[in-house]
Amino acid sequence: MPSADALYATTTGDVYRTHLSDSVPIPYQDEWITFTEWQRSGGTPARFYPVSSDSTVPTDSSGQWQVITRNRNLEARTVYNAQVYRNPLTDELEILNSDDALVYTARSATIQERYLHIRDQYLQYSDDSSRAVIPMIDGEEVYATASGGSVPLPHGPGSADTISDAWIGISDVRESAWYRDSYVTDNADLGAYILYDYRASAPDDFTRRSSCTRTHTVTRTVTVGNETKTVTDTHTHRYPRTRWAEFDLVDSSATVTSVSLDGVGYDGDSALVEQEEGVWMATDGGRDRSAEFIPGEYELTATLEVESEVEARWGVRSSRCSEYERSQSYTRTLTRSHSVPVTIVDTDASGLEIDVTVLDGVESDRTIVQWDGDQDLTGAPWSSIELEIGDATFSVDSPWRFYGVSQTTHIEERSGSASETYPVTHTQGDDWPALVHTVTSVGNVSVSAAYGPDGEYGGLWIEDETAIDEEIPGTELPAGVVDEANGSPTYLFERLEGEFRPRDARVDEALNVRASTVFDTQVPDANIDAHIVTSELSELAVADTVPGDDPSDRRVLLRLTDPDGNPIPNREISLSGAVDETVTTNGDGEAWTTLDGPYLRASYSGDNLAGSDGRYFEGDFTTYMAPYSYDGWGATGTVERYLEAAIGSVLMFVEWIALGLLAFWWRKYISRREAPQ
Repeated sequence: MPSADALYATTTGDVYRTHLSDSVPIPYQDEWITFTEWQRSGGTPARFYPVSSDSTVPTDSSGQWQVITRNRNLEARTVYNAQVYRNPLTDELEILNSDDALVYTARSATIQERYLHIRDQYLQYSDDSSRAVIPMIDGEEVYATASGGSVPLPHGPGSADTISDAWIGISDVRESAWYRDSYVTDNADLGAYILYDYRASAPDDFTRRSSCTRTHTVTRTVTVGNETKTVTDTHTHRYPRTRWAEFDLVDSSATVTSVSLDGVGYDGDSALVEQEEGVWMATDGGRDRSAEFIPGEYELTATLEVESEVEARWGVRSSRCSEYERSQSYTRTLTRSHSVPVTIVDTDASGLEIDVTVLDGVESDRTIVQWDGDQDLTGAPWSSIELEIGDATFSVDSPWRFYGVSQTTHIEERSGSASETYPVTHTQGDDWPALVHTVTSVGNVSVSAAYGPDGEYGGLWIEDETAIDEEIPGTELPAGVVDEANGSPTYLFERLEGEFRPRDARVDEALNVRASTVFDTQVPDANIDAHIVTSELSELAVADTVPGDDPSDRRVLLRLTDPDGNPIPNREISLSGAVDETVTTNGDGEAWTTLDGPYLRASYSGDNLAGSDGRYFEGDFTTYMAPYSYDGWGATGTVERYLEAAIGSVLMFVEWIALGLLAFWWRKYISRREAPQ
């Protein structure tokens, strides 16, 4: 996969890893380096493979060689633009232009670095109270927002919020997987990524025009005739006035006041500590307290406290009516919490046992890997078992699959009464990266090809057989993860068995086995039992025959022994030309059968690696042809069958003669070619 597509694929597609470390690198940019630099970084020496004229593989500058090197993980890489020449001193092929030949690789960032970039992008606006950035998925808020912190409005009933769109979210728990409605993680390096944002604003200023009334009383004396009277006149006047209120946001702040992990029956210190902005860990003054959280079910809760301070002034203005002005400062707090369930597992692998047995055969090795213990994710199952057989190393990869998938499709930026929507992206250094967490499912156990210490071929796993331990429910994966089989019930295994064909006929070195859990902890050596058993040759022969009254009553005694003549008991022998399909040897390594024709073939396929009695024997076969008797076989009408068997034996003899002549001719031909001219 081109590295330019890898970052997108790891968060939207069917790409998985087999362990939960957040230090796994994700490619984000193509890069070419010289072969000299490649070797300095741990690349293996180049190997040269001749190519045909119509080959489409990348070649050296002459078009005659494909040049291959390997990285530290023994993954093959092509060397481009190489000039290949044969060193006259060593008669070995070499690269002449190591400083110009190029190897394709990629710049990468770890998953943890990706999480930190997400943190930086979302928290950079958390102190800007004028706008809030809301993670969205298909039009819904990933973390529910809240509004509050209301202050009263003067000149009448009502209030207005000073805090809006406040949210806090736990974007992911470190080195965990979302499984069965809970984050599953270990207690070795417990932590979480915490994001938040909010908006703070003052209520809108307002003015309201109204009027007031003023009543005037005028008294005057009036003389009518000889009588003087006092007359009082009352007049009412309406004058304009303005009610007003002004609000100022003096200050606002948001603080994650606590992140705690609480569980039923847990009475210890549940508080996590902010190690760096947005990253909260179970540490205390440099001391790791993760181990204090014993395996079990917990609730991880992050609490956000948003505070705003608003200055309110209000009053009445009028040229003729009463005027006044008042002011008051309001401090309001909104608290918001977000919780996720967390399951802590014990990663010391105390309940996991691994047994590896290699049956060192003459032509091939039969390898069996067995494991016992809780293999569910909550039991800290194994992620890889690395086997060193002789000088070849190969690994058995876990059935567990961990997919990093997006929790967001868009972000919504809200400011004032406006909002803008932007799609999340999946590129290095992007402005609005998708929030990502890990979900899990179960696939198949797989075995890698084996390579030696220098990256050369070391052997091949020919076939594999598995024994099912338990069935677990399918895991519904998000849209974009295309492995439909993950929705079906899947299986965990108790045994993996296969035929391993190494370069060497016999394995002389010790067998070394290392294993790790999905949480990147090592399975203790005490939990691993690894041993090599060398097979022995067996000899199957016809030991005796007993003629019967009828040719079909003729009985044959088969005997299975080791090369020293010691009996091999309790082995099943397959038969052709007998009334029995199989017989089993007794304590003396013997078994009787009755013929069903003139020709008997008996074969022993060799010991199965599982369930033997401690000694393992290679297979062998033998044949037997009953003596010809005209009265016997002719009387029963089976002379034709006897002749068919005889003719078949003659044809086989002729074929062997032909093959011998061909081999003799081929050897003479090769000798002539190799003779000096």
